[in-house]
Amino acid sequence: LTQVQQLRNQFAEGDKTPDAFAELVKQNSNDDELIANEGANGWNIGETDYSDSYLETLSNTQVGDVSNVFVDDGAYAFIWINDSYALPVDEAGIDAIDVSLVPQSLWNYLSDSAAYLIWQDDCQAYLDQLLAQADVVYYPMPDNVSYNVDMSKANVQLEQVDDSSSSS
Repeated sequence: LTQVQQLRNQFAEGDKTPDAFAELVKQNSNDDELIANEGANGWNIGETDYSDSYLETLSNTQVGDVSNVFVDDGAYAFIWINDSYALPVDEAGIDAIDVSLVPQSLWNYLSDSAAYLIWQDDCQAYLDQLLAQADVVYYPMPDNVSYNVDMSKANVQLEQVDDSSSSS
């Protein structure tokens, strides 16, 4: 805890930039995905699979602030929020998105997520179509071929071995 607290304090009192945070994560984290993303956990939108301690800390930290150290999935961590975006709401309470105002990284995140979901649906539809068009014929095993082996005797012998080993 002390080492993580020192790192947190050093970052909070220093140059709080994405590059500085990325370097801190690179030197001190064992999370390969977090290192690859330069310390960024992306845009945390709606329902996530993050831990309760992460989500609670995230909701109590403001843009530009560094959170207190907390325990997340058995590891000590802290959060730095470098950007935030709230979808605007019109008079009727409907989200009114002016795409020119959406940060590019958030737009990329949403676009990539939507593209992945569309790809999944397209793949499933394609597989369903192939299955519907498939003409599958099951032929019975011929009786007199060299590879036709009676496995019932092997199973009986295996059961006898299992019975004898469990009684010792």
